[in-house]
Amino acid sequence: MTIRLALVGCGLQGQGFLSAAQLLSQVHICVVADPSKERREKAAREVDAQPVESWEQVLEIPGLDGVIIATPNYLHVPIALAAAAKGLHVFCEKPMATNWEDALKMVKTCKEAGVLLAIGLSARYTRAYQRAWDLVHSGKLGEPLLVSEDYHYTLGPVLPGRTWHSDPRLMGGGALIQMGIHSLDRLCWFAGSSASRVYAQVRKAGGRWADNIALCFVEFPRGVLGQLEIAGVASASKRELTVHLSRGEVVAWQDHFRWYDGKWHEAFYATNVFVRGLENLAAAIQGKEELLCSGEAALPAHALCFAAYRSAEEGQVLSLEEFY
Repeated sequence: MTIRLALVGCGLQGQGFLSAAQLLSQVHICVVADPSKERREKAAREVDAQPVESWEQVLEIPGLDGVIIATPNYLHVPIALAAAAKGLHVFCEKPMATNWEDALKMVKTCKEAGVLLAIGLSARYTRAYQRAWDLVHSGKLGEPLLVSEDYHYTLGPVLPGRTWHSDPRLMGGGALIQMGIHSLDRLCWFAGSSASRVYAQVRKAGGRWADNIALCFVEFPRGVLGQLEIAGVASASKRELTVHLSRGEVVAWQDHFRWYDGKWHEAFYATNVFVRGLENLAAAIQGKEELLCSGEAALPAHALCFAAYRSAEEGQVLSLEEFY
């Protein structure tokens, strides 16, 4: 059975899905949508798809199983809701939404429509992080006590055609939501629960248009602590998760993870997250797998993100009780 998908958005993330689909016999991207004629026609040639200009046109095409949403953040919710109303499964790039209420609405609407909602939080599709998670929660190294994440990068100029990327209203914020949502998801995932409290400081540095410096201190149930550091000015690239446990330590980054149980061990697992994401979506549609990152699974990271922004704005520790 071939799963027929539409791709909405043929930009940077969309290209990842186009390349992945060409490696999978069980998936066919048969419709591509993008307001840029050049981008959509190029994408259509790559995968033998029908090009259309708007996402509204996509939803009028019969015979589709699902939609991949790789658009600017502010378009995620309206496309997902409209797709669900048509009975189409949804794979949505992160973040789900630019505010908490819309994130909840997306999950609720897809559930009520009986369609799958998968979210593109990349660590969930990466074998190194999956193996690291398995080890952390196996009990072999004891109980997790502190989960810490560093996300460092150099923030370059906005790419041509990505003007939305310099508008916090269209992104939902700045680095904390655009890149930090991955880190916040890893904190919640490895801690094994939603956060209970957060204190955050969020800053614009170097004359940037949105936040690119952030520190978040997080409290989880059962006494587990979390910490996130984002530095997006002129830093060397670093995306590293560290979990301190009662009898050891686990560190994961990209396709690598290592662990300490009295001595260090290291493993490498190569993963194409776009391929794994589409594989998982196709298998879930056919009832062969559970989604690796459902909308419900992604909610704790989004709750923590929006709570962190509010904590920074109010200058105080914020309880997440109201988010649940």
